[in-house]
Amino acid sequence: MGGEGAPRRHALAWIRPGDRAAVRPDDPAHADEVARWLARGLPAVVRRRDPSIRAHEVALAIVLPNALGRARIALVAPAEAVERIGAPIALAEAIRSAPDAWVPPLAALDAEARREGIVLRAYGSLAWQHLTGEAYLRPGSDVDLLAPGAGADERARSLAVLGRWAAHAEPRLDGEVELGGGRAAAWRELLGRPARVLVKSAGSVTIEDAADALGPHAIDAAALAALLEELEADPKPGLVSPSTRGAHGDMDARTFAASLGALRGAFAEAAAAGAAGAPFDALRAIGVTAEARMLAATGGVNTHRGAIFALGLLAAAAG
Repeated sequence: MGGEGAPRRHALAWIRPGDRAAVRPDDPAHADEVARWLARGLPAVVRRRDPSIRAHEVALAIVLPNALGRARIALVAPAEAVERIGAPIALAEAIRSAPDAWVPPLAALDAEARREGIVLRAYGSLAWQHLTGEAYLRPGSDVDLLAPGAGADERARSLAVLGRWAAHAEPRLDGEVELGGGRAAAWRELLGRPARVLVKSAGSVTIEDAADALGPHAIDAAALAALLEELEADPKPGLVSPSTRGAHGDMDARTFAASLGALRGAFAEAAAAGAAGAPFDALRAIGVTAEARMLAATGGVNTHRGAIFALGLLAAAAG
């Protein structure tokens, strides 16, 4: 899986042909269906991790077509068995496999979203139907859409477009909007402006105050997720990764992990300060405090000083 870092929910994962036998279903009774699926070169989808998934493994799933009962099969694969990770398919592409009556409204929605700089992506039944060429849609099926929303402006544009289409009946639209850092929430729930919201990520489901989920804490989560992905990228010649110290004798992946734990909340502080229009000196003080926490956690080793400065300013701008 190389340098992609931890894959996010709804991403598509293709297995290396020579490693297909290493992919195991949660129920051995589905082994033959899984083998046939992978032999066709079809991707699996990244699902939420559960406590049984080990660090070097990826949690995946496939869904069988209507003719085979639509069984959802959870899979586990070694990370090295994953040949590549891809984003969920764009709605513009998935439309080609939609029923004829759905094509005009979905095309109009996609065009409206793109005018706003938004690329909607499909997952669920429409996506599986497009990827496999098999029948998945049934009367009354929803179209599940994943909308971008890592930043407040992007999220507002996504919700504005989806809000105008929320009442559309045929097909009914559903899905999630990304919140940054691999987190997402149901866009229909967010349209209702709830006080608390259900947030899903690669490893958890939590109920959070909406102000935290959508505000500075979301920016903090996105910044920390980016730093974690950088750490997990492997190989990186000369740099620290999970498998090597690189050219650094004073730090390893555990040092970086300790630093990341110490930095939690620092980018939220920067985002909140930026939202309040704080001057640069205030941002600098936040950075100096974050640097002190980093050095305390790492025993004086500089792991993230540059990131604190660069991402701190970006977090302030995003706030």
